[in-house]
Amino acid sequence: MVARCFDGAEEQNEKHMKDRIIQMKSEQVMISAQDEYARYIRLQRQINKLTEELSQLVKQRSEKATRRRKILTAICMGLLALCHISFLLTYRKDPVIVLPMEWFHPLNTILAFPTGVAGAIGLPCWIITSNKIISTVLF
Repeated sequence: MVARCFDGAEEQNEKHMKDRIIQMKSEQVMISAQDEYARYIRLQRQINKLTEELSQLVKQRSEKATRRRKILTAICMGLLALCHISFLLTYRKDPVIVLPMEWFHPLNTILAFPTGVAGAIGLPCWIITSNKIISTVLF
């Protein structure tokens, strides 16, 4: 939607070119290729030229949209990273959840990092696990 605000003039130009190509093709259909060969070929060259220009415009617009999408994705990922860092700094000593110590016996210290509470799940482990599950489900 935001891209349409930026690309409004380009879309109008593309629509005008498409209309012009359609008009020229309908005009070419009316011309006999045998009787008026020069005129027929001239129209064909103009159609080819406009088609090439149109494809270049579409390609440029597509590249701009891809560039915008990548920039937006990078900004969102940066904001997410800032949120993660702020949560990690703010709540680093608080466990997300405390479970019975026997459930994760060999991994208690790794899962509880940096809380130090036996049987707890620390925020870093929770974030990593959540991100992995979300990325697996979404992608």
